[in-house]
Amino acid sequence: MPHTLNIPLPSTEQDFESMCSHIFGKRYRCTLPAMYGRRGQKQYGLDILIHENNHFDQNSRIGIQCKHVSKLTYDGLSGDSILKEVAKADSGIQKIKLLVIATTKESDVSLQNSVSTLSDERVKNGLFPVVIMSWNDISNYINEDQDLLKYYLTDNKIINAYYKNIEDNIKYEKFQEALDQLNNNTFTDSFNISEIYKQLLLKAFCYYNLEETDQFTNILNKLEEFEWLDEKYIYLKILNLKKENHQLAIDKLRSELELRPESVYLLILDAYEKIFNKEADIEIDQINPLIQNTLKVKSYFLIKYSSSNGNIEKFNDIYSTLDALEKKIPSIYLAYITSKLNNYYFTKSQLAKEELIQAIQIIEPYQKKFWEIEKPSLKKLAITLLVGTYFHFEYFDKTILLYQFIVHTHISIDNQALNIFFDTFYRNNRGDLFIELCNKYFHLLEKEKKLETLEKLIQFKKFDFVENQLTTLELDTESTQYFKALLWTKKLNKDDFKNIIIEEDALSFSSTISLIIIAEKLRNNIDDIELFNKFNQRIKDLDNNNQDHEYYSLYFYQTKQYSDAINYLEKMYEEDQSTKFSYYLFESYIKVKNFKNAKKLFEKHKNFFLSFDNFIDLCHEMAKETLDWTLCEDLISEYENEYNAQGWLWALKLIIAKNLSSSLQFQKLIRDIPENLEGPANTICWIAAQEIKSNLYIKAKDRIKQLWRKNLNNIEVESEIFKVFNSFINLKVSGKHPFFEEDLAGAQIGTAITYKLKNTTETKVIDFEGFSQNDNDFISYESELAKNLIGKKVGDKFIIKGTFGIENEYEVIEIIPLLLYVWRKLLDKAGQANNPFNFVASFEVGSKEEDITEMLSNISKISEQRKESIEYTIKLYKEHPLTIGGLTKQLNIDLLQLVYEWHYGNYTLLRTIDERYISEETEKENLFKDKMPIQTGVFDAFTLLELFYFDVFLTVTEFKKIYLSTNTYQLLIYLQKKYKEESQNTNIKGIMSFDNESPIFIEHDTNHINRIYSDISNLIKHIETNQNFIIEHAYGDGSINELSLIIDGFITTEENSCLRLSKELNIPLISFDARLRALANQLKIQTINMDDLVMSSKYKTTFFAENRFIKSRTISNSYLESRNLQKFILSDFKNFYNFLYVFFKEISYLSNEEA
Repeated sequence: MPHTLNIPLPSTEQDFESMCSHIFGKRYRCTLPAMYGRRGQKQYGLDILIHENNHFDQNSRIGIQCKHVSKLTYDGLSGDSILKEVAKADSGIQKIKLLVIATTKESDVSLQNSVSTLSDERVKNGLFPVVIMSWNDISNYINEDQDLLKYYLTDNKIINAYYKNIEDNIKYEKFQEALDQLNNNTFTDSFNISEIYKQLLLKAFCYYNLEETDQFTNILNKLEEFEWLDEKYIYLKILNLKKENHQLAIDKLRSELELRPESVYLLILDAYEKIFNKEADIEIDQINPLIQNTLKVKSYFLIKYSSSNGNIEKFNDIYSTLDALEKKIPSIYLAYITSKLNNYYFTKSQLAKEELIQAIQIIEPYQKKFWEIEKPSLKKLAITLLVGTYFHFEYFDKTILLYQFIVHTHISIDNQALNIFFDTFYRNNRGDLFIELCNKYFHLLEKEKKLETLEKLIQFKKFDFVENQLTTLELDTESTQYFKALLWTKKLNKDDFKNIIIEEDALSFSSTISLIIIAEKLRNNIDDIELFNKFNQRIKDLDNNNQDHEYYSLYFYQTKQYSDAINYLEKMYEEDQSTKFSYYLFESYIKVKNFKNAKKLFEKHKNFFLSFDNFIDLCHEMAKETLDWTLCEDLISEYENEYNAQGWLWALKLIIAKNLSSSLQFQKLIRDIPENLEGPANTICWIAAQEIKSNLYIKAKDRIKQLWRKNLNNIEVESEIFKVFNSFINLKVSGKHPFFEEDLAGAQIGTAITYKLKNTTETKVIDFEGFSQNDNDFISYESELAKNLIGKKVGDKFIIKGTFGIENEYEVIEIIPLLLYVWRKLLDKAGQANNPFNFVASFEVGSKEEDITEMLSNISKISEQRKESIEYTIKLYKEHPLTIGGLTKQLNIDLLQLVYEWHYGNYTLLRTIDERYISEETEKENLFKDKMPIQTGVFDAFTLLELFYFDVFLTVTEFKKIYLSTNTYQLLIYLQKKYKEESQNTNIKGIMSFDNESPIFIEHDTNHINRIYSDISNLIKHIETNQNFIIEHAYGDGSINELSLIIDGFITTEENSCLRLSKELNIPLISFDARLRALANQLKIQTINMDDLVMSSKYKTTFFAENRFIKSRTISNSYLESRNLQKFILSDFKNFYNFLYVFFKEISYLSNEEA
């Protein structure tokens, strides 16, 4: 008799059933035995159904009953018995050809004989036979099969360790390694369905995270065949469903959680949805305790907090709870880098910069950590973080290296990274890389970015590419005309250009910007002056139709038609004296020699005008014409102490001294100029040029060195430096060039050294003290290499040991002064196509200031489409019931910006009265129908801010109870915090913007921000210290209204909470916003117009209605029928112009009859 090995007896009933499904599945060649029913369901004596040879007909169906017992009788009345199990099987609906009763009980001859007799009888009666398999029989069968024997003799600890290793790899995001382990499994055969199922689940997790959709779907289909509805499978099914229909997936998750409320996997999935739901704003301590401390949940919060600088402390608190291995998980480490990048972005501190540099190094190209990132979306994130960091630090060389790495490794990148690459290459004038990027990735861009990129490609003369791409884009008529005009002006010679605009009848174009592009091209050719005049007249005709003073005043100003420009600029000046157009008017007056009016503007706005680069030149021009230097002297005397470090002040002093003082006084003055000056590059370079002419060479050179070093790769600065170098190119002083030649005894700080290392040569500049090395051309003067170089001469050699002790020999080849090094670099750039210094190739030149104006004009025209979004939003607001909050959301501004700055934007009126959607008379009836003053109501944030802005906040003291939703209160707190930070942030200088076609720098108005911050702080203080304000969570009244779901799309979360609170408390909504009140009426909420309340209040200011009207708010006509309007106009005559401006702006949208 052959020797048999002892097989370990399964310890649980479930383990025994799994064993039986494996063994009998293999014995009868069934690859997918079915567990018959779930525990607790009626199973009719069957635990497993076997389909012999994978045939599914009745004659191939075998039932298995598994009895994990020590006692089993044939016909006992109590306990388990054969007859009971057979009776159950007989009563079942499954028709089987054989019933196998498998038991862990040892062999029993008497029992075996009874079962055999029973089986024979049943066969005679046409019933299925019955066999019993004791533990001895099962063990013998296992011993006869080498695959089964190998598996069941394997120690469970080994199998458990195998799975633990795989699960750890998945935990630490080593999905490929986990897959390799699963695919190389040797102890599981094709009949061990429990192991197969477990391994399929693990593979599904791997493929899902590797974003291999086909493989993932294939595995899910295999799992579905088992019909084992365990929590992991359901979790994966919901993940798959999310890709197709997110809402269906959420509904499925909710229903499954009702059945399995303690399922960790489903709870984690539910937590994910809540964590990344912006409206939920859930914190970690609100998460179900069952999963609160899981790595998954922690990682979700880390990802959420990493993207907001306001949550940096929360991020750090969670991050500190992770162990060293968990911190190395790619998704967590990338969240860590994201938090560092955001921290630097918001703080710009040196510490934040150093932390970010240290964090980012580990995932830079070709580093091991980068290749440990297996998830494609995380690789994209890593690329985005790298290129974003390089962009902020201006690491242009590293950006190029990263791009080359992406190209060589074929790594996918997202649109955010792609846009940064485009912007970086364009900013740095790398047309070759910009064009290469277009060839590879243009198809991935969004439409707006495609159009912007095509504009830039036209500048790079890639006309064929542009024309091909334009055929694939759906453009409106004006956009089509715009690109035609751009291509014609850049692509065609003078004659072809003239012919095409005649053939295409460009004079009939409706796109004004297209006409302007064509007109500017014609204007530059003296032979085309007649055709230019036709286009110029066409532009004027369109202007007369459109009455767009701002747009056309800029056109005439930029085309130097100053007399025409003045006609429009004066109208704009009447409307608003605080904009750049007042400066354009000042310049236009000077150009037409209307110095009287120019002087008036100078005296009124000189402080504002100081922000413009050519202001001093214009003052000088006016002074030269009038020989009146008193205005310039007044500037100096008034601002000397405040602006002593400003370049414009010293430039003006020098100009005056040149014209009024002796040469000795001029020389004394020029020696007194501070070493460190601030100001535009053209001013600093002009001062340096005067110093050269006065033989102050060292001072001039140091000034240029500092200017260049502080503005690396700044095209405008380099252009000015290039021009000043060119102006002295042939100057020699004592046989030496004043900029490029110095007596150098050896290498020193501020020199460029070329050295040979092995078979390569490199050039490095030993940097000045106080600069961080954010450019590969520089080395710190404290570095080991710099210390070895300082004092060395050409030909000297020295050795530095490398990281692994390898000796590297350096040989000094050349030592040159820094400015000669700069000159060479600028010459290299000047030799490139489309360079920023080759002015003949870049743009045609008149006077210096006019050229800059023309260049800015071209830039602004390219950016015209950026205004389309705002124009569309304003149109949407005029024509649809978009609320005030919805408007701010569409415009991407906050409520305070809208309240305090709306009328500056020349937009439409805010619809605080809008009878298209709500009846003014009905609301007045609501206010007065009970002949009692309103005692209570719900207020929205916009209304509270408006009350404060128009100084009628005391109106609210007439209320006994004022209800605010928690959302409203928190919105006010957020706004307070935002404006507090802005008021305290001394780093904010202003923003670069475009006002119609002209790029402008808008200075940061600290006083304006401080006023806003003071008002919002006082408002919140009033709310918090007065008992009549009650802050409530807004839950609604419990009713379900289909209309409210539609209204959600028109309003903000805060506005929605006001509606809910009004319904919940059954009290009126009191608001200035007619659109919000109209939507509330649709939900059967009573509303009160806040205008009516204020006008009936004893706290109403004298000119409340009039002030609201001139601040671009609609009001009731009845409010303007009193004598207040006359008093208002007489109290300050500019109110008359403001009133007429708003009035005519509003009726311009109406028909004659409506007006």
